[in-house]
Amino acid sequence: MQVIGELRRRNVFKVSVAYILLSYLLIRMAIAVTGMPEAGARIVQVLTLVLILGFPVIVLFAWSCEITTEGLRPTSQVKRSKSITSETGRKLNYVLLALLALAAATIIAENFA
Repeated sequence: MQVIGELRRRNVFKVSVAYILLSYLLIRMAIAVTGMPEAGARIVQVLTLVLILGFPVIVLFAWSCEITTEGLRPTSQVKRSKSITSETGRKLNYVLLALLALAAATIIAENFA
């Protein structure tokens, strides 16, 4: 249970969900923009592969680094008393809400258009 608590404290779950939502929106945008059937399908496949391969990198980055008032620092160098992960978590909440709203609008637009 301590691992899950540490993942929550470091905002790894929020970063993961934000990455997945952003990836979904990028793929949907790539599908909408590419008009050529063969080339467009290849572009979407490459983009999807890049985004899938980037997911573990982002998760490891969220685990190992922390945003501080002095900039980006390794988590091991940040004292818990000076950590601002709660502020970062609140900002990530707003990012998640915006991405969820965009994803919902995309789904609704696709179903009713």
